[in-house]
Order: sequence, then structure tokens, then C-alpha cells
Amino acid sequence: NPQEMENLLKSIFEFNVHEVTIPIVSWSIAAFFKERLKHIGWKLPHLMIIGEAGSGKSSATEDILMKIHCIKSAPLACDRLTTFSSLKALSSSNIRPTILEEYKPSRIGTTKANLISGILRDTYDGHTVRRGTPSLKVIEFAYRSPLVLVGEASTEEKAIKDRTIETTCSLY
Repeated sequence: NPQEMENLLKSIFEFNVHEVTIPIVSWSIAAFFKERLKHIGWKLPHLMIIGEAGSGKSSATEDILMKIHCIKSAPLACDRLTTFSSLKALSSSNIRPTILEEYKPSRIGTTKANLISGILRDTYDGHTVRRGTPSLKVIEFAYRSPLVLVGEASTEEKAIKDRTIETTCSLY
């Protein structure tokens, strides 16, 4: 739809400073080539959109990232994330990003923060996770989806920071 494209372009150029929008748009384009990059030995880094409350993180996610990838469903909330929901989401597509929002390590607790750290490590390396079913079958879930983490704080783990493109939204 031409009107949707015009609105997207308006969002990209008028949303925030270019230092915020350019990494989001660039990463979004690279996500379409994730499997090709993997084939030549490159790994797509995660995208982390951080900033204080009201700084435009949700707008950046909804008005740019989700529109580029035609994502209509709501992002996964970090505080409600489970191992199974993350397995399903991260193994559903190798192009369409999985978005985890409201990442606030101090509020989501150690267990959820550790779960998300593990997801960040496993998705970067493209690991496969096996899970048993009640019928005693084993199902494999391949972590293939590009990953976006949106929140008020970044992770402190150096290994994850090295595998991440980080853009900071600011009120000023």
C-alpha cells in the first residue's frame, strides 16, 4: 500500500534523531539476510532499543521495526515470558524478528533475567533446544528468529553486549 510506505518513511525520518533510527532501519534490513549471512559465517547481532520511560522505545518498535517487518502481533512481555513461549516464538521464523519488550532486570527478577540472558546467547549462536512432550516424543526447536530486546536497561553481560547493536532513545 503506497500510503503505508509513505507513513513508514515519515516515521523513519521524523521519529527521532538519526543516531536512533539508522541502527534500527539498518538492522531491520540485515535481518532479511540473516540466513545468507549465516551461510557465509557471519552472525546477525541482536538489536537492543533502550531508554528511559517516555523516550520513544515503543514508538520506534511499533512505527519503524514492526512496520518494516509487517508484524501485527504484540511483542512478548519480558515479565510474562516462559521457556515454552520463547521456544515457539524464536523458532517460528528465520527472518521475522521476535521482540521482547519491557526489559527491566530489576523488576522482572533474577529467574526471568537469567532466562532472557540464556535466550540472547542461544539465539546468537543458533542453538537447537529439545523439549519432551506428554506423549514422550522429543520436539526440536531451532533458534532462528532475529531478536530485539526493548527496555529501560541494557544487559551487563559482556558476552551479550559484544553480540548486540544498541540504540538509546532519549527524551532530550
